[in-house]
Amino acid sequence: MIFFANKKDGKLELESPTNYQKYIDSLPECRISIQMKRYRKPRSLDQNAYYWKCLEIAADSLGYDNSELHHSFKAMFLTDKSLKIPLVRSTAILTTSEFTQYLDKVVRKLAELEIVIMTPEEFYAQNE
Repeated sequence: MIFFANKKDGKLELESPTNYQKYIDSLPECRISIQMKRYRKPRSLDQNAYYWKCLEIAADSLGYDNSELHHSFKAMFLTDKSLKIPLVRSTAILTTSEFTQYLDKVVRKLAELEIVIMTPEEFYAQNE
């Protein structure tokens, strides 16, 4: 279960203390672990929609389907090779900043293949 909180004046303030307490009350007597990490804004829905539009345009041009290109680009640009067994990261866990960097790499690769992709601004304007 994930609960969000804010640190203020050296204290933790839960965003939903009632739901937190209900969850704690629902647990049997047991040992639990609590992991805390700084919140990072995940990729936006607009970013994701733009990404899949890019894949659609590229797929039509290259003769692949969107999903194949998605997996290929993840393997190219999101593989962590520092591990004993390389791990391909999911785009769903990227922050907005990380996803922007990933998108830039995808669009540059498509440009190398002479596939013209609309800019994010053109895409968002078209879809308003």
